[in-house]
Amino acid sequence: MKLIPDSPSQASQDSFVMNMLEWKKHGHYVEIGAYDPIELSNTYILEKQYGWKGISFDIKEVDFSNRSNLFMQLDATQSDYEDIFKKNNMPTTIDYLQLDIDPAPNTLAALKRIPFDEYKFSVITFEHDSYRGHESVAVESRKILQDKGYKLLIKNVGNPDPYEDWYIHPELITKNIWERYDGIEDIEWQRLYE
Repeated sequence: MKLIPDSPSQASQDSFVMNMLEWKKHGHYVEIGAYDPIELSNTYILEKQYGWKGISFDIKEVDFSNRSNLFMQLDATQSDYEDIFKKNNMPTTIDYLQLDIDPAPNTLAALKRIPFDEYKFSVITFEHDSYRGHESVAVESRKILQDKGYKLLIKNVGNPDPYEDWYIHPELITKNIWERYDGIEDIEWQRLYE
């Protein structure tokens, strides 16, 4: 697995996305729970080095002036994503969906608002924070995403405190790329970089 040098991602999410998508340039992302335009950002490198376009959402006011893509301050648990995606000409196949809101039940609430019947996502990272007592969020989010056709590729990222699951859509990612990571846990994921 190839790593992006100097990535600000907390657990190399951007490297995972780029490896799954064969280092695609000019992709598209949706980032629900932006937090900061650079610090711990999973989309900063995608935008700045690979020319990706996307939309970042956060309930807090965030200074995104150093980013060229759209930032929207809103409540992700109450938003009409289908309307937002259409108004901003997002493609019906979006390369990366990040879901990461605190607390984790809000991430689950946002997930339930995603228009999966209208849009597909090649790669999804979902922060469930099970180590903080949100095991039920992990269980329910897994059921929702798997019922929608997504494959839980790497679960419980974050050793020793599992906080995130990584998914791919098997129709959108080449099988010989993802199959060697199928069903691994975080500790094994970290070894892939050694």
